[in-house]
Amino acid sequence: MFRRKKGTQSARERRQVLSRIDKKALRYVTQKEDGDTEIILGKSGAINIIGDEVVVDFEGADSLRFKADAVKVGELMSLEGFVLSGEERTTGRHMNIVGYYKYHR
Repeated sequence: MFRRKKGTQSARERRQVLSRIDKKALRYVTQKEDGDTEIILGKSGAINIIGDEVVVDFEGADSLRFKADAVKVGELMSLEGFVLSGEERTTGRHMNIVGYYKYHR
C-alpha cells in the first residue's frame, strides 16, 4: 500500500550504505556479466568514498570510479560484501560489481 517501487533507492538510504562500507578492506572484486557468470576484476583492495566519488581500488589494475549520487548500492544479506551498480566514470560503461570484505579475526 505505502511501498515504493522496487528498485528505487533514496539519497538518504544510499548515503547510509556508503557510510557503512567506506574504508572497508576487500578480499576481491567481481563483475557480474549477463547470466550467472562473474569475472574477478582484482584482489586485495579497498572501497573509499572521496568527495562525490566511490572509488574501488584493488591490486594489479586501475581503480574503478563511480559518481556517488548516481549508483545503486547495497550490502549482501550475509554482510560479507556489497553490490554496486552504476556508470564507471573513466570508461563510461555501466557496471555491476560485487565486492567481498576481508575477514579479520
